[in-house]
Amino acid sequence: MNGINGLHGWQWIFILIGVPVILLAIITLFFLENMSDAIRWLTPAEREILTNILRDPIDQEVAQWHQVFHVFIDPKIWLFVIVTVGCLAVTRYWIAFFPSLFEILSFKNGERQLMSIPPYVLAWICALLAVFSVTRKKEHGFHVTFFLTISSIGFILMASLEENSRIGVYVGGFVACSGVYSAFPVLMGWLASYVSGHMKRALAIGFVVGIGQIGGIILPHLFHANTVPVFRQAHIICAVIMA
Repeated sequence: MNGINGLHGWQWIFILIGVPVILLAIITLFFLENMSDAIRWLTPAEREILTNILRDPIDQEVAQWHQVFHVFIDPKIWLFVIVTVGCLAVTRYWIAFFPSLFEILSFKNGERQLMSIPPYVLAWICALLAVFSVTRKKEHGFHVTFFLTISSIGFILMASLEENSRIGVYVGGFVACSGVYSAFPVLMGWLASYVSGHMKRALAIGFVVGIGQIGGIILPHLFHANTVPVFRQAHIICAVIMA
């Protein structure tokens, strides 16, 4: 799009990124209300539940050291940490190296930018459906396991194909991306529902997400010169992590 309407390519990038955000902000004005009992898209029962939650005297809850200590010694919290490390390692891989995969598969410059969009769109749709399903069924464990397994299958598909199987690798990318990006919000919701108490819940979420960033440190070690052209070794490692 460089040169269209006298604008540089980098200017179009900012426009294409900014315009959807502005539109989303305008749409949000019609869905967010000042009071929970005025939300039109919730059922009366859901509005009542939300109102009761907001009435909970959060301000009167004082942090106590035993709550902090319990977060660090709870073995289930550490299981959440392990899964979060794996999810964030794979998502960091995806952000950093997925565009490079298109270059190696001989997509042209414009094609690379265009082809990187659909996997994220599908992942966004799947994440919304996952959260909706969790809310309706009130279940988290199966959903997390299901989507992580789906992501693992996608990485196995990408690892098993040769560099000239561009369509197959691309389809595998759809599956892998949709799985991991759907599992993570469900995982965080599961953590929030597992930990009781506003203060302890806040500490647990911050602790799990903070330690989970170690996954970004793991990322560079997944790639070596002999993994080119399709990062086969990295995809196998990602499949194992997701499994």
